[in-house]
Amino acid sequence: MELLPRLAKKIIHEVKKLISEDIIIVSNEGYIVASTDSRRLNKFHEGALECIRTKKNLIIDESDLHKFRGVKPGVNFPLIYNQKVIGVIGITGNPDKVMPYGKLLKKMTELMIHEKYITEQIDWEQKTLVSFVFDWLQLKNLTTDLVDRAKLINFDTDKNRQIILFATDNQDSRSEKFIKFITHKLLKDKKDYIISWGSDRFLVLLEGSRTSNTLRLQLEDLKKEYKLLFDSDIFIGVGQVVHPNKLYISYEQSCLALEESIRKKELIFEEHLRIEMLLREIPSDIKKEYLKRTIDPLIYDEQLIGTLRYFFKNNLSIKETAEEMHIHINTLHYRLKKIEEKTGISIKKFENLVTFYLGTSILDNSTKLR
Repeated sequence: MELLPRLAKKIIHEVKKLISEDIIIVSNEGYIVASTDSRRLNKFHEGALECIRTKKNLIIDESDLHKFRGVKPGVNFPLIYNQKVIGVIGITGNPDKVMPYGKLLKKMTELMIHEKYITEQIDWEQKTLVSFVFDWLQLKNLTTDLVDRAKLINFDTDKNRQIILFATDNQDSRSEKFIKFITHKLLKDKKDYIISWGSDRFLVLLEGSRTSNTLRLQLEDLKKEYKLLFDSDIFIGVGQVVHPNKLYISYEQSCLALEESIRKKELIFEEHLRIEMLLREIPSDIKKEYLKRTIDPLIYDEQLIGTLRYFFKNNLSIKETAEEMHIHINTLHYRLKKIEEKTGISIKKFENLVTFYLGTSILDNSTKLR
C-alpha cells in the first residue's frame, strides 16, 4: 500500500490537534508529503530514508544534524502496514521530551492507515457488487462472464434468491448506522447481501430459504424498530424466491411491491398483490380512456379524491371514514353526493363502487396519466 499525500495530510490534520510540536510524514522516496510546517513540504529528508532502510526508530539530536540532509532534532518512526514500511512519521523537538509522544503518534497513525485501507476495501467491494448485480438484472441471464465475476467476489450463483427493496426519505439512511441496522435485523450470513440502490433505496439479496411467514415477521419487526430508532417510516417491497436465471423477475416484483408500499405505507409482498397485477398489464392509452370515462372530473379535486381513498381504505364504513378524516358524518355524506354529481355515477351500486375503486387505483399507480 502506498501512503498517498491526501491521506498523509489528513493524518497531520488529526494529530496536530493533540500535540503542539511540528510533525512530518515522509514518503518511501524520502520526500516530505505532509507537515505542520508548510515550508518543509516536498523537501528531501535523508534521515527518513535511513529509518525506512533499517525499519527502526531514528533519533536525531543536535550532534547528528551534519549526518543527514534536510533533518531537524527529533524522532522518526517507520510506519508499518502489512509488515512493510510505507512511510515515516517524524516529530520535531528534544528527543527525550518528544519520544513518549512519538510512540503514541506512530501507533495512532498506523491505526488510521489501517482503518482507511479497510474502508476503501469495503467501498471497492460494495461498488463491485453493485456493478455485478446491476449487470445481472440487465442481462437477465447468468452469462459466463457474470459467473466468472461472481467467483472473484465469492458470490454463490447457484442459490435461489429473492430481492427486497427498501426506500426511505430519512437522511440518516445513508449512514453506516442504517446499513448495520438492516444487516443485523435481516441478513443471516455471507449468502445475504445489502447494497445501496440509488439515492434513497437499498436492495437486499436474500438466499431463498426462509418461509414467507418467517420473513414477514422479521420485516414487520424491522419496520417497527426502524420507526423507533430513526423516527421515520421505511417502505418495503418483497419479490418472490426465484431461480438465479430469473432474478430479474424478483426484482421487477419488488419494484411493483415497493410502489404499493410507498402508496399504502405498509409492508408489501408481491405475491399478495391482485388488482395491481392486472393494472400493470393494461396499456397506458386504455388507462387514460378509463379515467376519462369515470373519475376524470375528480382528478384535480384533492378533497374529493382523498375522500374516495379514505372511504375504500375504511371498507366503505361511513363512521370510520369520517373519524379518520376528522370530519362530521354529514360532511362525508355531502362529499359523496358531490362525487356522484360530478361524475354522474351513483356510489350506491356495487358495480359503480368497483368502477371508482379501479379508477383511484389506476390514478395512484399511474401518476403520469394525470
